[in-house]
Amino acid sequence: MIRGIYAKTTEKGEIMLKSIISQLKNMGYMLFGATISYYSLEFDGFIFCAIDPTPPTISIPLHEIEKGKLIIRGKVDPSIAVESPFNEVQRKVKKAVVDKKKRSRMKERKIGQVIDQVIIWRKYYNGYTDYHGKQVKLSLDEAAAKVGVPKKSLDDYFLQLRMGKMYGFNFNAHKDDNIGVLRAYVKEIKEKTKNNGNMKKSK
Repeated sequence: MIRGIYAKTTEKGEIMLKSIISQLKNMGYMLFGATISYYSLEFDGFIFCAIDPTPPTISIPLHEIEKGKLIIRGKVDPSIAVESPFNEVQRKVKKAVVDKKKRSRMKERKIGQVIDQVIIWRKYYNGYTDYHGKQVKLSLDEAAAKVGVPKKSLDDYFLQLRMGKMYGFNFNAHKDDNIGVLRAYVKEIKEKTKNNGNMKKSK
């Protein structure tokens, strides 16, 4: 339990996650490059927000805070940890490594993570009841910003998941595999279906 954290809010009155993470890092917590999530009262589970450096656009609804408490989880990759978070040279070196890893992770998200992000994205879009009983519905772009993933990527993930389900992909067995495994599967089935169709026409 960490006391004395004061968070900035957006124009809509939502908590700016970056302001919290910045204060924690100033206290000495090694969160640079960490995978940041917060516990959602609404969905009863942790929601992925970003890989630090945390974008200023990520915000948390006030109804997710109960009695002034907010649970933040930061998973740090030990391979990029440094001795001191206040060493500027180390910060620059680490940032370069993190940015490289971040680009790689953005291209190679796990299938289980993609499913979670798409589900939350669609829930925000389809509408949900907040902590105060108010019905809230966001546009696809607003929902994507809330999830912290570009809408273009979420559109693609949504399509891949639908195609995978249609073609009988085993999501449970491959939830820890990269999304590329699902893409390859869908592509292979599409090609087989196309080839079979061409063979029937030739007959």
